[in-house]
Amino acid sequence: MGFILAGGGTGGLILSPVIRALLSSVGGRWTLRLYAGFNLIAGLPTAWAVPWSQFAGSSTAAGAQLPLSFIPSYTVILGLSASKGSNLLAASNAINAVSRILTGYAGDRLGRQNTLVLTLFLAASSVFAFWLSSVLTTTSSSLSLWLAFTVFYSFSAGGYYALFPALIAEVFGIRQYAAVNAFILFVRGLGTMFGESRWRAAARELGGGK
Repeated sequence: MGFILAGGGTGGLILSPVIRALLSSVGGRWTLRLYAGFNLIAGLPTAWAVPWSQFAGSSTAAGAQLPLSFIPSYTVILGLSASKGSNLLAASNAINAVSRILTGYAGDRLGRQNTLVLTLFLAASSVFAFWLSSVLTTTSSSLSLWLAFTVFYSFSAGGYYALFPALIAEVFGIRQYAAVNAFILFVRGLGTMFGESRWRAAARELGGGK
């Protein structure tokens, strides 16, 4: 499962610099059109192959990725270029892909629930220990704290994706997997939909003092 889900991080590693290059060459509108066309072509086979009950659950947003969506913008707030923010996002996806494999292996050895709780604790701790500290501290050390957050959160967040699907099947049974997974992802999607605007407003307010 970890090897399969690592594809998500690998895709981000490739797409991040590609989208940045498209934005510079063809502009935002054509970048969105090309990206939408790519998703349509790539998603159609999945839409035909996956039952609708599972597809509905898997199509919601992933809340664990919310902090990572701010990597490019907050990197610019710290004074670096947009291209460096894009490269940092690509590096984050590479770390996330490796993490999904390693945490999947650790879950098989240490127990999925134990490993999942540990990775979630590390992810939450990194937000307060590194990102919040980066916002509140002086500019000279903000970048180092931000880089530390990117590494630690990218690694620990990978455990969620590698372990959570198998853990649902283990706890609720394979027959209940689609229904339980759809409900959980629906709740996550609500948190992402309403939480992202608040995150962005807070990031603008806190970043304005840099």
